[in-house]
Amino acid sequence: VWTLSKRKHRVIKASQPVFLAMIACGTFILASSIIPLSIDDSIATQGGCSAACMAFPWLLSIGFSTIFAALFAKIWRLNQLMKNAANFRRVTIHAKDVRAPFAVLITMNVILLLLWTFIDPLVWVRTESNSDYQSYGYCQAGGSAHAIFFGLLVALNFIALAKANWQAWKARNTSTAYSESSYIWYAMLSLLQALLIGLPVLMLVMQSNAVVSYFVWSVLIFIVCTTILL
Repeated sequence: VWTLSKRKHRVIKASQPVFLAMIACGTFILASSIIPLSIDDSIATQGGCSAACMAFPWLLSIGFSTIFAALFAKIWRLNQLMKNAANFRRVTIHAKDVRAPFAVLITMNVILLLLWTFIDPLVWVRTESNSDYQSYGYCQAGGSAHAIFFGLLVALNFIALAKANWQAWKARNTSTAYSESSYIWYAMLSLLQALLIGLPVLMLVMQSNAVVSYFVWSVLIFIVCTTILL
């Protein structure tokens, strides 16, 4: 809201308010994924818990891809302007000219998520009570196709992150007024490091300990959102 209300200010205008709004929306969606992750059958029905199980990857993927498609397009736009300026060529790049990366990434994420939802959705299950009369609930798919879709989503968004890091690396030394390219480069490099460390940890604890898995997911999402906003 603040970005849109101040979009005429020269600093906000130079920072491309359309992309700032996209990044803010993507961060909100990504942070919202913690909500379905926190739902269990103590506060919701079996059907509600199953819906929350599938809502989590939807919010996670859409939020993440929105953020990094916007970051990629934002930095790519700056690099194109600087490249043409270095060659003494005048070029005008509008916001609509960089919508293609966003549209492609979102579309591919939605297709994979729809296939996952219809073919092998996650459902809520609770284990039988053991000798200590304890049980625990977790999200589980009926087959093995969910692992394929999860892997494809991770690979797709990791490629988007890598491409955004490459564009930020190319723009790291750009010295234009109000340019934030160096800050974006540092932020995305930190995110890349966090994901390279966090994802293997998640793979180790996801099926063995629900509490630890919830903690790691929450911390990872918090780090991503905080780094982007700062």
